[in-house]
Amino acid sequence: MKIGIVTLHAVRNYGAVLQAYALQTHLLKMGHSPFFINYEFMWNSSIFHPRSWISRQPPGVVSKIYDNCLRYKFYQYRCRYLPDITRKYSRFELLDTPPVADAFIAGSDQVWGPKYLRPNDDFVVWLGFGDEKARRISYAASFGLSDLADDICKKWSVFARKLNHVSVREKDGVDLVRKLGRNDAVFVPDPTLLLTAPEYRLIAAEDKRQKTPYIFLYLLGATNDVLAASVLKHIRQYSKIGASYVRLYSPHIYNLVRGLCGGALIDPGVWLTRLMKAEYVITNSFHGLVFCLLFHRPFIVLLRGRDEAKMNNRILSLLDVVGLSQRAIDKYECDLITYIHSSGIDWKHVDAGLAAFRKIGIDYLNDALS
Repeated sequence: MKIGIVTLHAVRNYGAVLQAYALQTHLLKMGHSPFFINYEFMWNSSIFHPRSWISRQPPGVVSKIYDNCLRYKFYQYRCRYLPDITRKYSRFELLDTPPVADAFIAGSDQVWGPKYLRPNDDFVVWLGFGDEKARRISYAASFGLSDLADDICKKWSVFARKLNHVSVREKDGVDLVRKLGRNDAVFVPDPTLLLTAPEYRLIAAEDKRQKTPYIFLYLLGATNDVLAASVLKHIRQYSKIGASYVRLYSPHIYNLVRGLCGGALIDPGVWLTRLMKAEYVITNSFHGLVFCLLFHRPFIVLLRGRDEAKMNNRILSLLDVVGLSQRAIDKYECDLITYIHSSGIDWKHVDAGLAAFRKIGIDYLNDALS
């Protein structure tokens, strides 16, 4: 089967690239011919355009340099591992001359996240284009929200009815799809969990900077900065080892300069290696958690607060699957951190939980594409 995939793969986010690679790889293993429909979302601007390097303020210039250097590393990696990303589709091209496929898949990541979409983008992520006879499937699609506005529900319910099979990445996503008039949504694993650790080692890359033992601190956003610093200090008191930082979306010029000079500008291959070889991982990232589980790295997950609290559901859903919910914290408690750090992880139990969860995703795709 020729299968067109609509997903968020062109952002500078390690999980976004790796989930796209994983879904593509699994479909290839099934004997299909997947390709990516590289739609021009509002954030998917070219790093080669002069305006992407210009800012009126000096901090903005540094931010743009950092951002574009990192985006170029991601672009190189995607060109190597994700086929068909050089052709971009505009909204009019998808409507007038859509790609030909036997099936279309939307997902995963926050492909249904309203904040990432312009008003006329929703027909793309809900697969409202192409031959009407083609199958339309969502795989582990995510809204990135715990609720949807009434006007969005009214509009998206029309799209939702036309999907042949529906699956979501978070448990509360099942309820949101129900608000759109579908009672058959399936809770399935993120595409990254369709593959195993040995398969990711094939696309990992040499990390020339990191030689000595280290704690890997990987944060998205800035809401966990204070908590992360406290947890890191606590664990370093016990482990007596250094730390490796990777920050994305950092709002401070100091962190941007440190990223340019300190080895934080790494592609997904080096990121995999850095996490895989860490003595310990502190993260607030869902995909950071995913690869801790796959690579058997001890970890603590920091839950986000304020406006980003809605991001926690995907983390809590996965921790519940493997029975490690106690390793997620939202505040610093000395005794709790000591307990988590000193507690071992039953990796056989984790592997069994992931294998059972993986089977749900595999069975869903087999059924949807059979």
